[in-house]
Amino acid sequence: MIKHLYQAVTGTPWTTGRSATAEFGPTVATRYAKELSWLSDDDLMAMTPAQAAAYGQAMSIARTDIERVEIFEAFDLVA
Repeated sequence: MIKHLYQAVTGTPWTTGRSATAEFGPTVATRYAKELSWLSDDDLMAMTPAQAAAYGQAMSIARTDIERVEIFEAFDLVA
């Protein structure tokens, strides 16, 4: 009933089919899935989205395992 009333009043469909990915781009998890996959759930929950993006970007740029360990330690993720 609400769907039909909405369409009658506004002239637009009840659902629009909008996509957050289409409007705002891929999520941090999508962009850096490989880099973030090595972190535990606890590590990920402790990060803000900005920190997760910075971590993912730094890890994607790192060329050696030594650089990756240094980044991991710099983000204070050592258990």
